[in-house]
Amino acid sequence: MVILMLTSSVVLLLTCAAFFTYELTTFKEKAFQGLSTLGDVIATNSTASLAFDNESDATEVLSALKARPQIIAAALYDSDGKLFARYPAAFPADSFPRVPEHDGFRSEGSRLLGYMPVVQGDNNRLGTLLLESNKSAMYDRLTRYTALAALVMLVSLVVAYLLAAALQGHISRPILAMAETAKAISQRGDYSVRAAKIGEDELGLLTDAFNHMLGQIEEQDRAIRESHERLNLALKASGVGTWVWDITNSRMSWDEFTYPLFGVQPGAFAGTYDSFLALAHHDDRGRVRAEMERAGATSEAYESIFRVRWPDGTIRDLSARGKVLPGTTGQLSRMTGVFWDITERKRAEERMKGLVVELERSNKELELFAYVASHDLQEPLRMVSSYTQLLERRYSDKLDDDAREFIGYAVDGASRMQRLINDLLDFSRVSTRGRPLALTDVGEILGTVRANLGVAMEEAGAILTSGQMPQIVADAGQIGQVMQNLIGNAIKFRNGTGPHVRVQAVESESSWEFSVHDDGIGIEAEYFERIFVIFQRLHTKGDYPGTGIGLALCKRIVERHGGKIWVESKPHEGSTFFFTIPKRDHSGTA
Repeated sequence: MVILMLTSSVVLLLTCAAFFTYELTTFKEKAFQGLSTLGDVIATNSTASLAFDNESDATEVLSALKARPQIIAAALYDSDGKLFARYPAAFPADSFPRVPEHDGFRSEGSRLLGYMPVVQGDNNRLGTLLLESNKSAMYDRLTRYTALAALVMLVSLVVAYLLAAALQGHISRPILAMAETAKAISQRGDYSVRAAKIGEDELGLLTDAFNHMLGQIEEQDRAIRESHERLNLALKASGVGTWVWDITNSRMSWDEFTYPLFGVQPGAFAGTYDSFLALAHHDDRGRVRAEMERAGATSEAYESIFRVRWPDGTIRDLSARGKVLPGTTGQLSRMTGVFWDITERKRAEERMKGLVVELERSNKELELFAYVASHDLQEPLRMVSSYTQLLERRYSDKLDDDAREFIGYAVDGASRMQRLINDLLDFSRVSTRGRPLALTDVGEILGTVRANLGVAMEEAGAILTSGQMPQIVADAGQIGQVMQNLIGNAIKFRNGTGPHVRVQAVESESSWEFSVHDDGIGIEAEYFERIFVIFQRLHTKGDYPGTGIGLALCKRIVERHGGKIWVESKPHEGSTFFFTIPKRDHSGTA
């Protein structure tokens, strides 16, 4: 209603102002025109008086202005600019200008002034006529107009008020209904409430949009509640507590899951930044303050591990992580994050470190034991083999067939035992006797392997093909062992005669992947992991000779280089052994 009344008032005031401006301008124009006409008549009647220098006649002509009450003064000046006659005659001469001004009309205060020439004929100027008129007529007219405008405004405002009072309900009722609905929602938090629709106009559309918005908020509120419940369940199950640090006001708030992490009863925390720091272990307190305040000042991600002392004296290890959030003005005003207890993890890590140290010591002792035992067994084994062979040569003619067969078994057993010891030595030396990693040409390694296996390849009629081999950073001797074992197995476990072995190398972003493919007897999928375990064999020594250490040795060498080894195979269709070697610079760094 106030808007409607103000609008009506402003419109009426602007209308009246425009009307008054127009009237004032029009009145001045008409007043100047009337003054000009009257001046022409007086000037014409005054020509004879000026021509014959008859002052009394001139005064009589001017006295005719008595019939015009708006004329308050008049004067005639002769051709020399001297005052010749005046009206009213009683006015002192010094109340008139001493000399006439330029011809024309002007408004001066409450007066209208006009200077007009008195001319005889066409070009003979006899003098100048001055007429002075007041504005009383204009003021009277404006007064009447003002009264009329005030009456019109009063009537108009009364009508506007009555119309506004009658019409405002059509606008305010739907809006007030929506306001009541919003108030009820804010008080009860019930977004299922809807505003009543009144009419099908713009306010009806606004009500529909308002109710549609409430429907969306209701769905979002339900999703937020469900998410909040899931978050609470997750926090409770994981033992994680959340916190918010108000950097500006140095306040800190926790959720219900944070209190037990600090050994504090709910409600016992003062809620200040200093009270939080007081709960940290005194040896960690300064570091915690520095880390949090640095993150709060630079917007860096906050991560920290610190100890807290519970009221009962128990020391617990907590991990914290947080993120700085900007305020409405863009300044860094809040940090939010999580706490969780890592005491058991820290203890487990300490136990694990101890176990790793113990395991490393045990591995070194086992490697040393394997090396010493294998090395010390070589000498008596050579002695057994040598004397058994000597016994066969010297007394061969005195031994029967059974004795010679038994001696053959002894020699064969000693030879197999020596191969097993040598393989064990190689296995134990992978870590202890390995050479430094250096730039190695795999093509050259493959050429050496081809030469070493030349006799076996010729006997089996094997064909060995390879693609382009790269240069890698590795222990050349050990990579040669891997290649020789894999290619030797492909020849040994052939499916008939003329086996075909293919060696390939494929480059990836971080490593080289090598493959050795054969068309041999293949392997059952259930044995893919077992074949890489030391002494594990899938066939008897009579079918395929060997010690069962070769693939275990390959795995250990590949793992020493930081790679991995695996097999893909199908029975009677052949096998493909893969292994990877990470890319490194020439210094050996991956």
